[in-house]
This record gives sequence, C-alpha cells and structure tokens, in this order.
Amino acid sequence: MGCELFEHYQLSFSSGDSEVPWVQKLKISVRPNGMVHAHYLVEGKRRVDNDFKISCNGGKCVVDDVLYGKSSYRKDHEYIVKFGKCPE
Repeated sequence: MGCELFEHYQLSFSSGDSEVPWVQKLKISVRPNGMVHAHYLVEGKRRVDNDFKISCNGGKCVVDDVLYGKSSYRKDHEYIVKFGKCPE
C-alpha cells in the first residue's frame, strides 16, 4: 500500500480531484491504545482498515504513522527514500 499511495497520491493521481466516490462507508473510532482506527470501502468493494498513530506535544497533535495490516506507511516511505524502490 505504501508504494501504491506514494505513486498515486504523491504524483497526484486519485488525490481527491476525481468525481468517482472512491471511499465509501467511512467509520472512525478510537482504540483503547489511543490509536485512531478507520475502516471504509474502496469503490464499494474492498474493505480497508487503517490505524493512525497520533503524537501530541504541547496541545498540538500530528499523525505519526499509518498502520495497515502488519505494515507501516512511515517504514515503507523510509525504505523508498533509502533504497529508491518499493519494499518487497
């Protein structure tokens, strides 16, 4: 997913300008561990689950990482920057 997102979102494909309702039935909840969980359908077919790691300091919060399955958006992008290719 990290490479897919890198290729599509960083290069502005499927960046929200589409008229197609890509994300449907979005549900958000806070997990007991403090992570924010989101699940939704893509194109009405494929269910996607993501956990957002939130870091707060001095009353300001940012998304520190996005976890999907056993993977990490942050780790995928660190790999891409370091090796110049998608993780295998």
